Amino acid sequence: MDNSELAELSSSRPTVKEVMNAFFTKLALGEGVELPESLWSFVPFRQMNFALVRIVQRKTGVRYQAPAQLFKKLASVISNITTWTLVLEADSQQDVKKVMKSISLQREAIVQIYQESEQRPRTPALQYISLSNIEEFMWYTERILSEDLKQVLQSNIKYLRVRAPFPEGDGLYIVAEYLQEFLGGVAAQRHCDFFFRCRELEVIETIYSTFGFPARPSEQD
Repeated sequence: MDNSELAELSSSRPTVKEVMNAFFTKLALGEGVELPESLWSFVPFRQMNFALVRIVQRKTGVRYQAPAQLFKKLASVISNITTWTLVLEADSQQDVKKVMKSISLQREAIVQIYQESEQRPRTPALQYISLSNIEEFMWYTERILSEDLKQVLQSNIKYLRVRAPFPEGDGLYIVAEYLQEFLGGVAAQRHCDFFFRCRELEVIETIYSTFGFPARPSEQD
């Protein structure tokens, strides 16, 4: 039974049992399944084992078709899910926060966040969110608040990658101080990878000295 047959079954108003039997049959065969929102509550998510949960938020427009309100309704579903790996593509950091607050992670979990909005975040995305079960964390975003950056750097995450071209506040200074701790063996991370855009000479010189690079020559020299 393919997805078209499942859709036809749903349109003919079958019983919940018939639709759910089709759903679990396709799952057992390792096939993709599209389940109507009206039947989400019948799926025993809490009793299921999830190796990977991928959540993709699509904007409105030519490329992005799914309604934004559907993404908000996912919170009631993912609050019953525990996974080893979370891959999240969201439009705003507030949506990142909704998902991170709702979903549960196994120990030594992997989390990958892709957040494309260029708007300045209003509140920290990771505020009041535990990172204790995360071993590998990757966050690609346009802007990141210094509070979020500090929380990530002070965590026990072993493998860390942050790409944020436009860090807010004193984010660059926080990274410069962290690099000193990392190179000194004080930080909890085994591997860190950062990408920022920096125009502040003082921060650049701090990073240069941290890595033992030659000092930037002055204009007088």
